[in-house]
Amino acid sequence: MHPTTQIVLLYITAPDQTCASAIARDLVEKNLAACVNTLGTGQSVYQWNGEIQTASEVIAIAKTTKARAQDARKRIEEIHPYDTPCVLALCIDQDETSNPFSAWVTQSVHQDL
Repeated sequence: MHPTTQIVLLYITAPDQTCASAIARDLVEKNLAACVNTLGTGQSVYQWNGEIQTASEVIAIAKTTKARAQDARKRIEEIHPYDTPCVLALCIDQDETSNPFSAWVTQSVHQDL
């Protein structure tokens, strides 16, 4: 498989479902992700400004390609309400990924290039 077709998952946290859904729709509309799953609210525990914090957050997982992952990350950072949004890129093992699914993701995010 060509390196530009490597599938990447972007793990994103958002303050609520409305925000996560807006990010998801924006990424798909701009062909930066083929699909974004938003998951239910979970509890995050983290350190911020020297203190332990807890917050309810919604997780979103965007399916994109390595070639589009940086553009997707930049777009998330532009529209996300957090000063430091969580956007983690997880590269996928292509040998263990469904070829038809990989082809669909690639076609979906590269259709405007």
